[in-house]
Amino acid sequence: MKSILSSLLLIVGSLSPLSTFAQKGKSDPVEVFDRFWQTMDRHYAFFELKQIDWEAVRQTYRPKIDARTTDEELFELLSEILAPFRDAHLKLKAPAPLQRTFSGGQPSLFESEFSTDSLKRAYFELVENSLATLGFDSLRQAGPILSARNAIYDHAPFEYSRSERVGYVKVSWFFYDFQNLGLFSRGRDRRNFLAAFGAILDELSTVDALIIDLRNNIGGVSGYPERLAANFSDRKQIGEYTCRRKKGGHEAFTRRKPTWMQPRRKEAFLRPVILLVNDQTVSACEEFVMMMKGLPQVTILGTPTQGALSDIYEKELPNGWTLGLSNMRFYSRDLICYENVGIPVDLRVENRLLDLETGVDPVLSAAMKAIAEQ
Repeated sequence: MKSILSSLLLIVGSLSPLSTFAQKGKSDPVEVFDRFWQTMDRHYAFFELKQIDWEAVRQTYRPKIDARTTDEELFELLSEILAPFRDAHLKLKAPAPLQRTFSGGQPSLFESEFSTDSLKRAYFELVENSLATLGFDSLRQAGPILSARNAIYDHAPFEYSRSERVGYVKVSWFFYDFQNLGLFSRGRDRRNFLAAFGAILDELSTVDALIIDLRNNIGGVSGYPERLAANFSDRKQIGEYTCRRKKGGHEAFTRRKPTWMQPRRKEAFLRPVILLVNDQTVSACEEFVMMMKGLPQVTILGTPTQGALSDIYEKELPNGWTLGLSNMRFYSRDLICYENVGIPVDLRVENRLLDLETGVDPVLSAAMKAIAEQ
């Protein structure tokens, strides 16, 4: 399971009863710290990559905690420990009455430029207006809106359009219906997700090229990316390799296991494909980008992705708080791990706040230029 189901609940908690946390009684702060430290020590996958001396962390912070440490103080200390990892899959969640959340991550150009909800809405309006200027039809939606309360979530799973020669598909996340997404309904949700995308590809079957907009894609659920990527391959091939932490130390992992891409369509889409990405392209979506990277018809354009591909391992601490962490390593078919650095682009083009003044989405314009030159 990727980050979406653990972190999204905290923002749009009213969408699902899963957002209700059980409140535990008062626990010894030292016991909570020890369980926190041990859980990271046994399961976290990237101490060496992140250059974190975990034993030194214990020696530094444990003496600062005793029975008098308040919940607020303890949460601040644990958040202070997690922040230097810059890992978007590190989460610490405290239920009411404290009701606080820590989420890690790399510094973000997009977030620094479009820092408020209103600016993000203006950005999405810019994209839509730029499509119209470039000769695309009005955007259509496939699937339910996630939540109108937040600019990033005020979308359907798929939004698509076409010009005379080029198709455009925005993929917002890697699940279909969050309100009905659970452990036992995941297969149905995945079928709905893939069927919706397949229907869009059918509708765009006559275009000469396709733009897939993955900017600000928040991720989703494992098992979806390889099936979506398989629409663009006419042969069975490895999409990625994965392994997870095991006993034996910070660098002890299971054997790498391949994830296969099985062709899904009678005729795969082998015409030019441009993937638009940015530093808010994360998690399951990065899996998809990694699988698409290297396919002969694919060009990646924008800025490197977030660099947080692992699934999330969650553990409840003695006081009822929940710790989520990266416990897996994901590798490309060429055995490259893009954790921490993100998946590189073939052509770097940035979105800046100034774009709202010019009225032009430079990333979308660059994609159209790249298609014209092919």
